[in-house]
Amino acid sequence: MQAHTYSYNHQHLLRDGHPWFPVMGEIHYARCQPDTWRESIRLMKAGGVDIIATYIFWIHHEPVEGQFDFTGCRDLGRFLDICEDEGMPVWLRIGPWCHGECRYGGFPAWLQRSGYGLRSNDPAYMACVRRFWEALYGQVKRHIGGCIIGLQFENEFHGSDDHMVALEELADEIGFKAPLHTATGWGSAAIGTGLPVFGGYPDEPWHWRVDKLPPNRNYLLCPTRDDNNIGTNESAEDNIKYPPRFDQDLYPYLTAEIGGGCQPTYNRRPISAASDVGAIVTAKMASGTVMPGIYVYHGGTNPGYSLHETKASGYGTDVPELNYDFQAPIGEYGKITDTYREFRRLFTFLRDYGEELAIMAPVFPADNPGNPEDLEHLRYCWRTDGKSGFLFVNNYVRGYKMAEHTRSLAVVTKTDKLVFPEMTFADGDYGFFPFNLPMGKGNLVTANAQPLCKLNGRTYVFFTDREPVYNTEGDLSDVEILTLSVADSYKASKVTVGGRDYLILCDAAYTQDGDALVFTITEDTPLRVYPDPRGGEGFGEYLLICPDHPVSVRTELISENVLMKEFSLTVDPAPDGASDLLLDVEYEGNIIELFADGRKVADQFSLGNGWHLGLRRFGGRRDFTLRLFSLAESASVYMERKPRYRNGFACELLSVTARAEFTVRFKGLTK
Repeated sequence: MQAHTYSYNHQHLLRDGHPWFPVMGEIHYARCQPDTWRESIRLMKAGGVDIIATYIFWIHHEPVEGQFDFTGCRDLGRFLDICEDEGMPVWLRIGPWCHGECRYGGFPAWLQRSGYGLRSNDPAYMACVRRFWEALYGQVKRHIGGCIIGLQFENEFHGSDDHMVALEELADEIGFKAPLHTATGWGSAAIGTGLPVFGGYPDEPWHWRVDKLPPNRNYLLCPTRDDNNIGTNESAEDNIKYPPRFDQDLYPYLTAEIGGGCQPTYNRRPISAASDVGAIVTAKMASGTVMPGIYVYHGGTNPGYSLHETKASGYGTDVPELNYDFQAPIGEYGKITDTYREFRRLFTFLRDYGEELAIMAPVFPADNPGNPEDLEHLRYCWRTDGKSGFLFVNNYVRGYKMAEHTRSLAVVTKTDKLVFPEMTFADGDYGFFPFNLPMGKGNLVTANAQPLCKLNGRTYVFFTDREPVYNTEGDLSDVEILTLSVADSYKASKVTVGGRDYLILCDAAYTQDGDALVFTITEDTPLRVYPDPRGGEGFGEYLLICPDHPVSVRTELISENVLMKEFSLTVDPAPDGASDLLLDVEYEGNIIELFADGRKVADQFSLGNGWHLGLRRFGGRRDFTLRLFSLAESASVYMERKPRYRNGFACELLSVTARAEFTVRFKGLTK
């Protein structure tokens, strides 16, 4: 991959000496199948991710003391080889304690029971860390100075800074070198000499409460970076607000855990909608972040049994044994979600405008509310370099209705006051709008449309469902403005082929393989390209053709009682040429599990919105068993989408369908 230099100042990161506004997305290699790694990395890149972050769970690599496993899905070296090959920078989160809903936070059972002073400078514990990190270094050393650009130490560590520094010194002594070091900074955590990273989730699945939570402060536009509630509130006694240990203004505002969704727990089953997380990222961008870090960006599956957090392992609640889908932008089986499209739209903007936005400081007007309970007043602010900038608005709070506002908002620069066209912000609206944006030889003074990207230095792409108003000045004769609808903006991607930029609109997921775009489709799918590669006016129109191969599924009830129903499930073989076989299960209940040859291979805690699996990983297997466990109406479980109870229980398999997925290579952008 291309070599760069990386550093930072108090305001932003630097790459090759220039302001850098990257997007970081989390994927856990050990929770994904090795034959999907390259595809997943490319899909993350197409979604706007600039850096991959990954936890290294100790329990996955040294389950038996002194015996290391770096094979199969645990082959970190091979994963990094692919990242290097794909030009994808990596941030290694080397722990040694990580959490990530992993049992004992990722500590092996033998270490947890050792009696050593864990997460401290106890020489016996540090000797174990040394042995683990030396083995780990052997796997990654060829990528030191290459794709590894960052290291994160520990996670949510509230002990002494001395221990953080000791970990940093040990890693450096072993050979772990990277230009950037971080540590989680929320909740009065120790950061050692690293950069603090922050986050925020749309709900708190770890919370002890089993009802609707109050309005979430992560939807505020405000200077406060710390969300004290990440990982706390596991019990009624654990509701403590911790003061920070450091001056946040000395560091750039980086995040590592903006929720790409929520991992359901046994007691709390929140549904994370695309807008839930899209509004949070927009709020964090408005508030000054210069690195959105999405946790997790790619869901996965635990690589074995009993590797998950439970009450028995000391966690406040239980999580699924295998499933780590997280309602992420890319799900457990590698399929994109509406959240992926939501993020792609935001991150497409950052790739073209991030360098300018990175040097812009947030300005919070006096009438911008600072109380998360305030649902009446419009939340707005702007980021500016003193002349140009972006006005941010958020009228969205998950689970709560916001008052509607019709206003002509104004921003103040060093030299001027600029008034935007009157806009109506309904409940659920959020976004940002440019002011004094240079365009060609002219200037876009204000606009009521949201910027998406730039094409070939002359086409500026925006989207809105309003009647667009672009207030311009100067010579814009060499500039073109292209306005999309909001619906089309979710289909939009910018690609560069042969040194030329194109805007593609398509519902299907795609990755880029050289000059080819590789789409995954389950039906005939329209594709629009701008500018038309064939030289026509407007968009070029294409149709991606999907083979017509219906797939049937047969289920039969085997046994039932008040607690569980068991079904046989038989799926037609995948058609020739299919890339995957997608299974959609609609059900009502508590927990659902899939078995093959008597072995559990998948599970899910019900959210009330179905279960969606990819069967490719099961090697063409056709026969399975489904077990569906009942949810009692009296159970202490919070579900946003409640099931229908019959005689006090919910346990109903509603439908099971399957679709064949195919890949289509499109090379129409080459001449």
